[in-house]
Amino acid sequence: MTSLAHQQISIPKLQETFTRGICNFSNLGLISTSKWLSELLIGLRDTSNDNFTSKTNNTFTSPDHHHSSLFLQQSLITVTSSSPHYLHAKALFDAKEYRRCAFILERYLRSQHLIAGVGMTHEGNNAEQMSQKLVGGANSAPLRPSRSDMSPASLLLLDSLKFLSFYALYMAGEKQKRDHVDVPDNTEIQYIVNILEEERREFVTERRTAGAQRQSVGGDSGSFGGSHHPNHSFELLSDDLMALSGPLWYLLGVCYNKLHKKDQALDCFIRSVRRDALLWCSWLCIAEMSDTKENFAQVLQKLEKKAELRTEIGEIMFLFFKQHVHLELQMNEEAQEELDLLVQLFPTSSYVQAQRAFVVYNLTELDEAQKGLEQVFNHDPYRLDHLDTYSNILYVKNNKAKLSHLAHHAHKTDKYRAETCCVVGNYYSLKGFHEKAVIYFKRALRVNPTYLSAWTLMGHEYVEMKNTTAAVHAYRTAIDVNNRDYRAWYGLGQTYEILRMQQYALYYYSKATALRQYDGRMWCALATCYEQLERYKDALRCFERAHLNHDPEGIALCKMANLYRRLNENRFAAKCFIKLLEQLGVLKDVEQFSRDNLPSVTGGVGTNRMPLLRAGFSNSVYHLFSTTQEEFDTLEQDESMQGITSTALLFLSIYYLQEKSDIENSQKFARYLHYQANITDQIKKVTENVLKILQDAMTV
Repeated sequence: MTSLAHQQISIPKLQETFTRGICNFSNLGLISTSKWLSELLIGLRDTSNDNFTSKTNNTFTSPDHHHSSLFLQQSLITVTSSSPHYLHAKALFDAKEYRRCAFILERYLRSQHLIAGVGMTHEGNNAEQMSQKLVGGANSAPLRPSRSDMSPASLLLLDSLKFLSFYALYMAGEKQKRDHVDVPDNTEIQYIVNILEEERREFVTERRTAGAQRQSVGGDSGSFGGSHHPNHSFELLSDDLMALSGPLWYLLGVCYNKLHKKDQALDCFIRSVRRDALLWCSWLCIAEMSDTKENFAQVLQKLEKKAELRTEIGEIMFLFFKQHVHLELQMNEEAQEELDLLVQLFPTSSYVQAQRAFVVYNLTELDEAQKGLEQVFNHDPYRLDHLDTYSNILYVKNNKAKLSHLAHHAHKTDKYRAETCCVVGNYYSLKGFHEKAVIYFKRALRVNPTYLSAWTLMGHEYVEMKNTTAAVHAYRTAIDVNNRDYRAWYGLGQTYEILRMQQYALYYYSKATALRQYDGRMWCALATCYEQLERYKDALRCFERAHLNHDPEGIALCKMANLYRRLNENRFAAKCFIKLLEQLGVLKDVEQFSRDNLPSVTGGVGTNRMPLLRAGFSNSVYHLFSTTQEEFDTLEQDESMQGITSTALLFLSIYYLQEKSDIENSQKFARYLHYQANITDQIKKVTENVLKILQDAMTV
C-alpha cells in the first residue's frame, strides 16, 4: 500500500465518511466502533485556513467499489426510518431485550422469505438437525428475492435487518452464558453460523446461475436478468465477498472465533474490512490474531493484496491497525512512526494522543507517559478510556494524592465502568487494603469479563495476599484473553518462584522477556531464576542484558556485583560496584568528600610499607570480611537507592583494604559511608571496624 505521507487527503470527505459511519454503526448497535470513530471525527485537523487539503473534486474511493459509503452505504438512519419493524427491534435492542428483538426480526424476515434456511429455528439446535433442515427444506421453499435485483437502499435495509437480528441473538446467548453458571457456552453461535453460511451458498449459487444464463444468450450487459435496479458493483468484487455485508462478515468471524476456528474467523474479519474499512471492531479482531511477529507478517501480506483497501480511508484504517498491533507487540519505534503520520490528520484526537503516551509508557518513561495522559485527561476530563493505565503509572510512582483524586473523580463520573473499578482497586492496593482491591477488580470483571487489566492486577493482589492458587488462575485467564500481556507472564513467573518451582518460573520469565526484550526488570527476574538454579553463567549474561536495557536505578549492576561476590570473583564485583556508583552519581560525591575531608594517606604510609601492612593486618582484615557476609546478604534484599549505595560502599571499603592494601581508597569509601544518614546500626558498626583497622595501619 502507498504511504499516506505523500498523499493529499480530502478532510471534508473524511468528515463525511466518518459521520456516515458513526450513524450507521450506532444504528446497528456497534457502539464501541461508533464511539471510536466519533473521537477521530472530533479530532480531525481544522481545514478552514489550510492549504494541505486537496481542492480538487477527488473522493477517497471510486464509486465503482461496492463498499464505498458514497455509493452504496446511504445513511442507515434514512433507510431504516421507513421500516417500523427495524425501529421496533432497535428499541428492544437498546433496552437489552435481545431475545425478543431477535424473535421479532426473524419472524418478519421469514415471513418475507428474506432469510436462508427455511424452517430453521434457533431453539433445540444441533448439528444433525441443522443439516437435515438445510437439505430438506430447499424444494418446498418459496422463491427468495434476488439480491442482484435489489436497489442499494433495499440491500442496505435488508443487511441491517439481518445483522441486528443475528447480533441480538448472539448477545442473548452471551447474556445467558454470563447469568447462568450451568451454561458454559453461547448456544446460539452454531445456529448463526449455519444461517450465514447458507446465505453465502445461496448467493454464490444464484450468481453462478445468472452468469451461466448470460453466457448462454451470448451477452453480458452488466445487468442481472433485466433487473430494473441492477447493482453494477456486484461485477467488481468476488461472489463470495458480496454474499454478506461488512457487519455480517464481522459477526460470522466472531462466531467462528468462539468456536475456536481461527482460520475461518480471520478470513471473515478480513472480508469484513474489505467490505467496510471503517469497521474498527473487525480490525481489532484481526489484531488479536496477530499475536506474534510471524502471524502479523502473514496478516499484513494478506491485507496488502486486497484492492478494496487501496483507498484513502482504507490506508488510514490500515495505518491505525498497524499502529495498534505494533504497540501490542512492543514494536514501539514502528508505532511511533505511524503515530507521527496520524497526528497530522488527527492532531486533537484523544485516542491518538493516548496512543502516543502508551509508546513512552512501553519504554518505561513513566514521567513522559504521565505527562501525556494528563494532557488527554485535562482535555477531556470525563473520558474514562485508558484511565486504568494512568492509575498504574501513579501506583508505580507511589503518588497517593493524585491516585486518590483520580479514583474519586472516576467514581463520581461513572462508578459502574470497568475502568473506574480498576482505578479504585489500584487506590486500595496502594494503601495496602488488598482484599478491598480484589473486590473492585472483581466488579470490573463483572462489567467486562475480558477486561485484561483487571485479571492481571487481581493476580498481583493475590500474590500480595499469598493466595498463589488464585493468583495463577487470574494470570492464566489474563493470558487467555491476551497472550501478549507480559505482565501476566511475569506474574506467573513470580508466583511459581514463590512456590520454589524454579523451572516453571524460568519458563514464564522467558516468555515475559521475549515480549519485553528491552525491559531490564524482565532480564533481572530471569537472571535471579538462573541464579537459584545455580546456572551462574546464564545469570550473569542476563544481568548484563538488564544493565544494557534501561537500568537507571542500577539494580541489575548491584545484583551482578553481588553474584560475583558470592562466587568469590571480587575483582569483577568491584568493577561492577564502581560502575554502579558512577552511574548513580555517587562516585563523584565520594571523590569530592575525600578531597574536602581526608588528607592523602598513601604518602604517609609509603608504598614500600604495603607488604608490611598486608602481613601485619591480614588476619584482622580477613576476619572482618568473613564476618560481614551476613550484612551483605541483608543489604542485597534492599533495592532502594540507600540500600544499593550502602552495599557498594561497604564492599569497596573492605575490598581495597583486603585485596589491594589500598588504605586511601578504602578509607575514602568507608568514611563516606560512615557519615551517611539512615544507615543501620549494623552497617555503622562494620564501617567503624574498617576505620579502626585503617587507623591502626596508618600508625604502624
